[in-house]
Formats: sequence, C-alpha cells, structure tokens
Amino acid sequence: MVNDTVGTMMSCGYRDQSCEIGMIIGTGTNACYMDEIKNVKRVGGEDIRMCRGKIGLQKAQEILSELDLPAGPVDCQIVAHQTHTLSTRSAQLCTAALASIANRIRVNQRLDHLSTTVGVDGTVYKKHPNFSKQLQETVRILAPKCDITFLVSEDGSGKGHCHGTMVYTRIWTNQLNN
Repeated sequence: MVNDTVGTMMSCGYRDQSCEIGMIIGTGTNACYMDEIKNVKRVGGEDIRMCRGKIGLQKAQEILSELDLPAGPVDCQIVAHQTHTLSTRSAQLCTAALASIANRIRVNQRLDHLSTTVGVDGTVYKKHPNFSKQLQETVRILAPKCDITFLVSEDGSGKGHCHGTMVYTRIWTNQLNN
C-alpha cells in the first residue's frame, strides 16, 4: 500500500533524483522520507490538522456576509489578523516536522550538509498566497545545514502510485528470474 505522501515523493523523484521527502499540506499534513531500514525503529504516524488561509479584509467581509454576520471594518480586521496568525503558525508547525526529517536524514547519512528535494502536494501549499514562502523561510532557520528545494507534485497520487507499481513489478520480476 502506498499513501499520498509516498506517491508524491515518487512522482517528484522521477523528475528529480534528489527527492527524498514527500509532503502533503492540505486540510491535514503528512510526510514521508527515504531512509535505510537499519534506521527505522518503528512505523506510525498521525495527521496534524492545520488551520489555514490568510485572507484580506475584502475576503473577510465576503465570508462574514455569507454567514449572515453583520461585520464592520474592525470585525474584518480581526478575522484577517486571526487567519494570518493561524496560517503562519500552521506553516511553522509543518516546517518543524520537515526540518526534523531533513536533519534526521543528514545525521543518518553522516553528512555535514544535506542537499535534498521535497516533493510537495496539497491545496494549502498550492493555493495559499503565502504558505510556501513562509515554509521556505522557516526551514532555512530550523535546518541551516540543509539546502531544501521544493518541487510541486503533478498528480502525485496517480503518477506516484504508478511509479511505485512499476518499481515493485520490476523487483518482483527480477526475483522470479533469479
């Protein structure tokens, strides 16, 4: 079984051989990475649900009106400020997880400096106006010994799963022939 993070990593890994991390940033977030089996102590994970969306005053007014909530300029400023705060915090939490993964890869590979690519997918990463910038800025602070390039996945779920199936089939066929 291959989940969306693995699919994303594999589809991006096909385009960039240095892709060692897959990350989904949508209504929740999840990540995976390549590692040697000797470094895997346990398997498990948990989705972290993220709040998201920096919206401007006009968008705040629009949303509050759709909810039939009378909103003046101050209300819209409060909503815009809160959504900015939540989306910034969300990006920081995602970055903390990503920096931990990148630093773990660097240490496991006994490198002074790691250069890697993160295959990334998800609506928040792709559509939020500032999320990817916040993620990139924060990862430079939290993982200063890692140069991380982000590569947006193109249909990671579909293409990545196909790549995974092809790899599995090739390995299985080679084992049958030997």
